[in-house]
Amino acid sequence: MSRGPPLGAPFPHVAHCFNALALVPGAPELAWDQFLLPVDRQDESGALPDSVTHPEVLYGFGPERVVVTAALAAFLTLQLRELAAIS
Repeated sequence: MSRGPPLGAPFPHVAHCFNALALVPGAPELAWDQFLLPVDRQDESGALPDSVTHPEVLYGFGPERVVVTAALAAFLTLQLRELAAIS
């Protein structure tokens, strides 16, 4: 029975949030840019990228590689509140 992606598998739409939180104290505008990065890279159909790096934007890891939990939803909500508080 599978309990989620294998160790080391990417968690799309989450990693950029950690970077954004780290930037809040010293660069709040850059933090917002980092947080909105996936939205800025949506494709024509509205799909968000699974990975954004300097040389490429990747789409389509597939739902089997994405784990959504209540803890993740709560974490993202707290991040939005933290970022909203700086504007």
